[in-house]
Amino acid sequence: MTINPAIKARTLRLLCEQLGQHPSFTAAYKAVSRQEGISAETLRRWAAEASINAEVQPRAALAEHEEIKNLKADNARLRRNVSALIATTALFAAELYPRHR
Repeated sequence: MTINPAIKARTLRLLCEQLGQHPSFTAAYKAVSRQEGISAETLRRWAAEASINAEVQPRAALAEHEEIKNLKADNARLRRNVSALIATTALFAAELYPRHR
């Protein structure tokens, strides 16, 4: 059975609009598929195919990517801070406990 590309596009557009209104992807797929009269699995496959073909990710995936990017930046900053603290600690330790020369 061939699905009309316009119906498929409209359904995927509706899914994108609904993603923010549901607690999970699954809930959004179920709601939209029920509304459009197709199975949730079919809609999930369409969405995966559209993501691969258009190299577009759902908004939630983009938000996760942004969060990972921010966490990596925080991690790098914290590593620099730890390095500075280690160097400072070594300096103070050298002043408190000078080596006998």
